[in-house]
Amino acid sequence: MDHPEREAAARIPVETYPGALMLIAGGKDAQWDSATATSAIVRSRIAAGLETVALVYPDAGHDLVGDGGVRQSERSGGSPEADAAARQDAWPQVVAFMARTLN
Repeated sequence: MDHPEREAAARIPVETYPGALMLIAGGKDAQWDSATATSAIVRSRIAAGLETVALVYPDAGHDLVGDGGVRQSERSGGSPEADAAARQDAWPQVVAFMARTLN
């Protein structure tokens, strides 16, 4: 949190979104601190009584999209193995979440 005033100005009030929300984060994300941001989002939405699902993979980086294929960037943090394992674990959960919430 190098610039708290910037973070406050950039904050999106996710607790005002009434729908279910799923978040996926890597604990070793080199692009931004997605795990900390995910925790903050979960806290604010749970306090507002909103459905929120969070998947945080401590050893994964930023490249967590898709069903387990090749990572897109060496600058994403984490390791290729951790990112692939996170994607493989998260993908079926994303599909199930979307099937359940978008009906």
